[in-house]
Amino acid sequence: MREKDIVRNTIKFNKPKEIPVLMWIDLIRYEMKSRLLREKAYRVIKDRFDKHIIQLMPDGEEIPLCSMEWPKTNEGWRDLMRDWIFGSVWPCGGFVFKKGRLAWAPLENNFTVKAIEKIEFPNPTDPFYLSRAKKRIKDNRDKYLLGFVWYTLFEKMHFLSGFENVFVGPILYKNEFFKLQSKIMDYNLKLIKHWGKLGIDGIFMSDDWGSQTSLLISPQQWREIYKPCYKELFKEIHKGGMDAWLHTCGYSLPIIEDLIDIGLDVINPIQPQANNIEELAEKFGGKICFCGGIDIQKTTVTGSPKDVEREIKNLFDKFGKKFGGGFIPAPCNTILEDTSPENIKAIYDAVDKINVKLPW
Repeated sequence: MREKDIVRNTIKFNKPKEIPVLMWIDLIRYEMKSRLLREKAYRVIKDRFDKHIIQLMPDGEEIPLCSMEWPKTNEGWRDLMRDWIFGSVWPCGGFVFKKGRLAWAPLENNFTVKAIEKIEFPNPTDPFYLSRAKKRIKDNRDKYLLGFVWYTLFEKMHFLSGFENVFVGPILYKNEFFKLQSKIMDYNLKLIKHWGKLGIDGIFMSDDWGSQTSLLISPQQWREIYKPCYKELFKEIHKGGMDAWLHTCGYSLPIIEDLIDIGLDVINPIQPQANNIEELAEKFGGKICFCGGIDIQKTTVTGSPKDVEREIKNLFDKFGKKFGGGFIPAPCNTILEDTSPENIKAIYDAVDKINVKLPW
């Protein structure tokens, strides 16, 4: 059986012969702490990082957690300004040093229809835009190929307009707000269609909707303004024969049922410090595939390898065991250098033990 069929069977609750893993790890930060530490972490994951799933991003938008092919750090690279391809600018070393606040959003002080019309998005059909991805697709047809449409809608909107404009926009700047939303949706749909033409298996989107304790907006406002957009995106993904994945950090419980209703196949990252795992499993187990759950805020940082193994077994018991699949172990966000290589290995060890005694 091909690796991609194992992932598909997991997503569709079709009793996969083994449990796949999706890994996110920032080896650049490991190297900045210690070259030896990076090498130890690399040795743990190098043969298993993309065993089942190949994570694909457009050229120029790649982030280090998704690829094993990133170069080792050097002073020149990490001191550059991060000029985002859509027009916003990140501070020096933004991704490396986790400085998540933008240095400049092009519409923040000029949120007008005219300014929005001038924003230029990439052309997804440009032969150079997905050039690296195309080669990886060609070389990995047996793997589950997961194309990224990252910073999908809400995040692109606030990266371009600033947080304040995107929150007050539906009330104070309706024409501008929905003009920007429509422009981003048009780009997203074009990119999804182009990914589909390349013959990939799933589309991975991201919009962080939760804080540690609540949604960033009311569930009702989310349903009115954003739910129809996701419905259209999921429909286009399914039209191309692909699975719809969504990464949304923080507390997400109030909108999960909505996401299931409009066709989401895989939800990530099931952040345990922000969500009640038992409640999620009781309400939605068997209805959607959960990807994530491994606690990088506490368990992998302060726990032992046994703690990591126990957590993964508990997650599998809650989300996968009774349903013939529906669970893909993954860290609930990027594994950083404060996690020991031994605890990274424990993730794979735990999955190996589950695979020996699958309950179906």
